[in-house]
Amino acid sequence: MRRAIDVSMIVETEPSIDPVMPPAPPPPHKEPFGANRPRDDIMFWLRIQPSQFGETAADLFEQITVAVDPAGTHVETYYPEKFFYNGKNTWAVRDVAHLPIKTLVNEAAVVDVPDTELPLYPRDLIRGARHLKEGDGVLLRAGLNQRWLNPGLHPEVIGNVYAGQKTGMTPEAAQWLTSKGIRLCGFDFRSPEDPTNRHELPVHAEMHLNNVLLVEDVANLDQLRQERVLLLTGTPLKARHMDGGLARLVALETESGGGYRPVDLTHVLGPYPQPRAPHRRIELVEDRLQVMRRADFMFFEVGWGGWSDVVGPQYMRFSTQAGTHLVNPFKRVDGEYQPLYAEVMSIPLSRLVAPGALFDLSYIGPRQVISRDDIRQAQALLEPGGWAVLRTDHSDWYRSRPDFLEDSPVLSPEAVDELAGMGAKGIVTDLTQLAPLDRRWELQAALHEHDMLAVEAAWHLWLIRKPTFTVAVLPLNIKDLQTSPAHTFILEHWE
Repeated sequence: MRRAIDVSMIVETEPSIDPVMPPAPPPPHKEPFGANRPRDDIMFWLRIQPSQFGETAADLFEQITVAVDPAGTHVETYYPEKFFYNGKNTWAVRDVAHLPIKTLVNEAAVVDVPDTELPLYPRDLIRGARHLKEGDGVLLRAGLNQRWLNPGLHPEVIGNVYAGQKTGMTPEAAQWLTSKGIRLCGFDFRSPEDPTNRHELPVHAEMHLNNVLLVEDVANLDQLRQERVLLLTGTPLKARHMDGGLARLVALETESGGGYRPVDLTHVLGPYPQPRAPHRRIELVEDRLQVMRRADFMFFEVGWGGWSDVVGPQYMRFSTQAGTHLVNPFKRVDGEYQPLYAEVMSIPLSRLVAPGALFDLSYIGPRQVISRDDIRQAQALLEPGGWAVLRTDHSDWYRSRPDFLEDSPVLSPEAVDELAGMGAKGIVTDLTQLAPLDRRWELQAALHEHDMLAVEAAWHLWLIRKPTFTVAVLPLNIKDLQTSPAHTFILEHWE
């Protein structure tokens, strides 16, 4: 038996009044797009702005501006109420911050479907779905996206991704799947819709109204060897009111000797347009808490095939330090900052999904320093190469306080040395800062020296009941990104 725990913090979201990054829609936050900005172009908008706290860099991060309905692998939970409820276009009812854990971490059946130019009917699904069980996720494998591998790196081909798709599900096929009580439907083609019904979206309606999470444009299904997998679905930014967005999808195949073989099912995205001057934007140190807690939405209208604003198009902007986030530690060399990995997407999946052990440090109070002795006294059963999960409960107890960041307990370099001596290659912690700003580079240098990653600002670590488990850290899969929000899961194994 398996028990999954989502330890990723929820990020608040709000409409942006004065977006810093383009586009800058006028009040009421709507920007009409003409023929010079087709929908395909809008979907590919992804901008990365290097940023730092303070004139002298106290910490580095990045600001990301991206379409909510992007190119590449993404989730859709629910269209605006206008689509179903007589013209009310308000916030979505179901959002990614409140997706059930059973949807995000669940068994999934890999179902082979014909790679044809004809719509898919129930008979086409039934042939390959004999192993489908009630409540499963479903991965439909047609092999179609091998025709445009990693479309997020090739904006010039996005038109072909849509225009070139000849297959998709009929409403009857979608109804057959929902009758099986599925929780998630992913597929390696761009849209689940039969192209003849694309503008009416009957498959979207059937799936959404039956609480099925859609994952569009899944990658690398041809790399799966087993017909059933454990599927991890993460929206790296776990944001309230966000009804879709970028996803990181990982399938775990069970190995005969125990453990998992992870397979990344996520397309790689690339910045578009490229920044003209890659200078760092300077943020005030006093704004750190807002940078961590918030994502901004920027709404606009787009006319495409007569849809106008039916599907609620929107950009969103967030920091790579928003919520629970991955620290790819930097060291300073001759005044330059060098990360452990040149970019987040180059981190091996075997490092992101690895064994973990609990270090119960819940007796550590605000602003206390975690020492070498504290690590030793925890007597954790850490496997070499695994994640050390440090529980203090700070994120849970103090999240509503204005000194949420400054009151965090911190790690000493000696504690990092001790963890490295135990074989740790990563730290997951509910600390909101690993070290005070005036010692952050010292702490990051210690992590860098020991080849260790870190995840800050997790929460709900008190839900962990087992001393050992599997940790899965799912950052964004974006080229040139050096840090990232990260949806993080704990997988406990029970007899």
